[in-house]
Amino acid sequence: MEVVSFYDVCWYQFKSGSKIYPKIPEIQQKLGYLYGNIGQFDKAIEKYQLSIQMNPGEIYNYIQISKAFGMLGKHHEAMEYIRQGEKIAPQHPEVLSMIGILLAQQGNLREALPYFEKVYVINPNDQQNKKSLDYTRSLLEQKP
Repeated sequence: MEVVSFYDVCWYQFKSGSKIYPKIPEIQQKLGYLYGNIGQFDKAIEKYQLSIQMNPGEIYNYIQISKAFGMLGKHHEAMEYIRQGEKIAPQHPEVLSMIGILLAQQGNLREALPYFEKVYVINPNDQQNKKSLDYTRSLLEQKP
């Protein structure tokens, strides 16, 4: 008997659902997530773009597509999408964090710092953000 993983079942269901119901944004979103998890970021981006076209108010799509572009080293595109997300949810901690990360990756530490600080105010228990905040501050203290 062949053992089928939960992931395989999800993959099959969402691929089938996408063919049957191509205009349901949640299906495209889930396929984007699955493609991203297996490192197929170009396909993930396509699915998130479809989901955004169908449901432009869903913030999760902007966060995930920005991450996918970032994984491909396409920081300009990542920033474009996360800035669109910021217009929809200006105080969303994941949006603010992603902007901070992208700015820091581009060497814009002074611009990144306020985003990490805003996330800290919203959610002081976010350990990943706290690390980013502390690291960014330490780098800025070292600069003349």
